[in-house]
Amino acid sequence: FLPYFQVEDLLHLAYLRPVINLKISSGVFDSSMASITELVELQTITFADVKATDDGLQLLARLPNLREIVFLRPKLTPDFISGLSECKGVSVIEFRDAKMNEEPLKRLAMALPMCRVYLSSGAWLPKSSLSPIKP
Repeated sequence: FLPYFQVEDLLHLAYLRPVINLKISSGVFDSSMASITELVELQTITFADVKATDDGLQLLARLPNLREIVFLRPKLTPDFISGLSECKGVSVIEFRDAKMNEEPLKRLAMALPMCRVYLSSGAWLPKSSLSPIKP
């Protein structure tokens, strides 16, 4: 059991012990994303309430060891998806309980060819089944 922390407080913990897995249940804004990028050992991150813009989400690409991103009940917009397309080293992005047209998610899957993009249903968007999407 961990007490409640602000995202910025995690930086102090990172100096004591590398943070590998992180679950954040409070609002995460662009400023919080900048703090998260200091956790260079981070491999898995789960967000329950993301309010970051595409600019903030692009910052996740700075995490060299990040392999998995999970979003719980995200409010997805095309800009939200475009910010994630910079995360080239990520192998899994999962959207749980997401309400959105699948088209932007297909764009994300095509932008990240080494990544599996999972939907709420547990289905994933395989690259071989995607046809090129015209801009």
